[in-house]
Amino acid sequence: MDLVRFIDRTILFFLNHFSFSIPQIIVVICAEYFVAFFALAIIWLGIKKIKKTIPVFVTIAIAFLTDQIITSFYLRPRPYMAYEEINHFDIIRDNSSFPSQHSILLFATATSFWLIGEKKTAIYLYSIAVIILLARITMGVHYPSDIAGGAVFGIVIAYLIYRFRNKLKIKKFY
Repeated sequence: MDLVRFIDRTILFFLNHFSFSIPQIIVVICAEYFVAFFALAIIWLGIKKIKKTIPVFVTIAIAFLTDQIITSFYLRPRPYMAYEEINHFDIIRDNSSFPSQHSILLFATATSFWLIGEKKTAIYLYSIAVIILLARITMGVHYPSDIAGGAVFGIVIAYLIYRFRNKLKIKKFY
């Protein structure tokens, strides 16, 4: 566990201190507003192929519920709360840092698109997810392990829904 904390702290401080060399507005836009590009891709494809994307929306809902359950039992303070020297860009969150809700939702969504055969869309979504999530570490609102944990949960949820689609009665959509 000490190794994870060391890695978390090292990456966090590297990215956070790197942020002083770029305009803060760029980091904030990436962390807070790039999600709109993600949502637009989902909406665009959802309208275009509604029957094919229904499992994606099921996955998003289950990923969100999973995050809510985990954060109701496990409260991890955000990095800027633990370290005074973290520049948090005046972004204040009072909920748990682990797992990253952005991470769990973004990776669950991108993985769902991959599994339904929309590989180009999935690659686009994974790319945007990486930008958003690196910016969230840079802002000091998440540790790298929050992001990694959320990504693992998101990927596993998407895979399980895909794997058990017959029992969930959503096979016809895949």
